[in-house]
Amino acid sequence: MKKAKKLLSVFLAALMVMTTLGGVMTASAATNEAATAAAAAFNEKAAATDHSAVYENMSAKSAKQTKDALNGLLAPILKTVKVQEKLYTDATVTAIFKLLNQDVMAITASTAASNISADYPEAKAYMSTIKSDGNTWIDFDASKMVWGVTPGDREAFVKAVNGSSGNLNATLGSVLALLAPNLYEPLASLLEAFHVGNMPASVFELYQAGSLNYIADILTKAIDALVADPFGYLGDVLPDLAYTYGEVGSELTALLHMLSSMGIDLGIDLPTDFSGVVSMVGGLIGFELPAFDVNYLATMGTANAVESGLPGGYRMAINGDQTMVFAALMGYVGKTLKIPANQVAFSKLIGDQIGMGYGDEIGAIVAAAQGGDALSIADASVSLCESIAENLGIKSNNEGIGGFFAKVMAFFNRIARAIVDLFKTFGGKVVA
Repeated sequence: MKKAKKLLSVFLAALMVMTTLGGVMTASAATNEAATAAAAAFNEKAAATDHSAVYENMSAKSAKQTKDALNGLLAPILKTVKVQEKLYTDATVTAIFKLLNQDVMAITASTAASNISADYPEAKAYMSTIKSDGNTWIDFDASKMVWGVTPGDREAFVKAVNGSSGNLNATLGSVLALLAPNLYEPLASLLEAFHVGNMPASVFELYQAGSLNYIADILTKAIDALVADPFGYLGDVLPDLAYTYGEVGSELTALLHMLSSMGIDLGIDLPTDFSGVVSMVGGLIGFELPAFDVNYLATMGTANAVESGLPGGYRMAINGDQTMVFAALMGYVGKTLKIPANQVAFSKLIGDQIGMGYGDEIGAIVAAAQGGDALSIADASVSLCESIAENLGIKSNNEGIGGFFAKVMAFFNRIARAIVDLFKTFGGKVVA
């Protein structure tokens, strides 16, 4: 009875929110003409923005060539350490399952078991044996949850994430159905801002296919794109994500505050802008990431009307100026590594993922950050990647694929060093 009353209160509150925020929320879907007009207005504003501060310590020419050199080193390293094989696993599916069902939904073990798809009989059967003390799962052993995902198999991973939490799929679909299209379209536009795929036209189509299926599919495609082309992908999508989240974040925050004022506290605290999102993610991996000007980042690109899965068929998308965003990122790295705790976190991150023995190279990056010189930071980052690549080649004993990788990396090393040396002579603004 209490649950029914709570659901009714949520429903009534949602109706009130729809009425109150209907005139405030902006729909992201648009016709080609409307998206084109919005892009033209954005580009006019971006063109009038002074971006000279981005190149204060690194010329545009230096930034582009250093970005390409560093990217050429980093992308093969990420592939060699097998990022996808570490992420797309049964263990990650279980971690997501536990986070959503126990921590977010706060449901009993038996309820969680009943909501696992029949496609995963081993996980479902094991979960059925777990006892609960309220929402605490007694003697739960994550290693016994079998989903059958071959490490690195993205499609199997996405399917398992979707099939692991049918209850959350239903909840997401129901909540979005109540609030659609006011809330669904901005959220869907945010996922499309990752530039790796389109969302369905309506929340009802999303519900039929599985909410988690679309979310996991887009986020894993974004991870694959990042691994394949780290600085190219970041440079392309960051301005669009910054701009689009600005619309969604304020709307979600307004919604949560209104629900809270009605006595419905969902226990969720979302950042109002993209800078807050970055800081939140940084905290999850042990970094204290400083705030930055979100609107300034958003103007580092060119807007266009692009096809969308949403009603109207188009949205305004921003493709970042990869060189400018890279230069800005190097400056941001400098601010980040001036914080002592981040220096420790950076060393730990490299040690955990790559191995120890890079103290000198990490120290050089920190020293460059203390000096506030973006080109020197990039230069030191190239040196770190050179050392990592060389060690990865040595570990392979120069045989088979490993030996080929070592030769390729040695070639990139020579080019990168030559380019950086040229910058210091001609193109770069380096503090002595």
